[in-house]
Amino acid sequence: MNEIQKQIYAYLLKEIDSGALKLNERIPTEIELGKMFNTNRINAHHAIKALEESGIVKGGLGRSQGKTVQRIPSLYTLGELQQAATRRVCVLNRSKIQHRHIHWNNLIIAPLEHGLMEKNIQLVYRDVNDIDTIDEARGILSELVREGVNAILLICDGENPEDFFSDPEMFFGFHDNVIIFDRGNTAWHNWPYTLVSIDVFDEGVIAGEYLTRKGYNNILFATGMFHGKKDMSWWGKQRWRGLHYSVMRESDGRSNVEQLNYGFLDREADTEFIEAVKKTKEQAGSAIVASNDRLAVKMIELCDNLGIKVPEDLAILSFDDDPEFREYNLTTIAPSLERIGSRLAQIITNSIDKNSDGEKFCVRIKSRLITRGTA
Repeated sequence: MNEIQKQIYAYLLKEIDSGALKLNERIPTEIELGKMFNTNRINAHHAIKALEESGIVKGGLGRSQGKTVQRIPSLYTLGELQQAATRRVCVLNRSKIQHRHIHWNNLIIAPLEHGLMEKNIQLVYRDVNDIDTIDEARGILSELVREGVNAILLICDGENPEDFFSDPEMFFGFHDNVIIFDRGNTAWHNWPYTLVSIDVFDEGVIAGEYLTRKGYNNILFATGMFHGKKDMSWWGKQRWRGLHYSVMRESDGRSNVEQLNYGFLDREADTEFIEAVKKTKEQAGSAIVASNDRLAVKMIELCDNLGIKVPEDLAILSFDDDPEFREYNLTTIAPSLERIGSRLAQIITNSIDKNSDGEKFCVRIKSRLITRGTA
């Protein structure tokens, strides 16, 4: 269908879905629609024909005789029918506001918007951080289907997606056009949709390879302790696994790699950790791998208080390339955010254009080492 045909098609579909045109009621004729949209009868004919082929309207012969509504489409069918007239994707942003400068920022958004614009795909945004109930979520998704959105990009950085979208089937109105972007925070194994994520295990591998090849053979992996509770998040576990794996592989098991927790949200580091840092400093070729940049900064501050020089006495390497801590000149590991935006645009386009053959897959964007002044 050309653009005017799509407009007529979308208009009729909206009138039927809203109840303005009821079951068995006559729809406007081709001549009437031509006048309404200031176009010829042929364009109206093609729009009606598309609805007739889908079983929504029937009957009537000739250009002056209208057809009638044969079937009111379900939400699932409506989503499918909308795809013939729209190219629109909605970003549902569930990421925590305090993390968006890392997880969802303009370095991702700019190439995403550019890539979609080149393919004539409209991008709209909905912040769903304040949505608390499943019924609210379902209501928003129903609205989006009726607004002609035919693809969803879900941005999530929580440890557990079930806090909001506990039922993957609630996305049925978008058929196969659902893509999840998560920066390595959750496994998402049970979701029947395409996932774009970060290879957090490989980030640990990169850290281990770099430090081992630089001659560091005594490595401490630091994770946070939140109000007396050890924080071993999914991404923390994966980074630790990758680090341990690569250090053992690179050194044939001769290097020492341990894991300890630092109580930075309890205002004081626990005694065990302070003693471990002191001991680590005394051993040549020692390094700390912090589970993220925020914790790395706490490590630097702790070392400063203990009279330990970074990186002369003790190297520190971390993850995320968090712009909030750029002044610390951290050696860190992070993905290319521009690459994430471009890859998302490509996947969304292929999904809308049906070039992926309905396949669901997981893409893990590879991170790279950013060498600065701490390791």
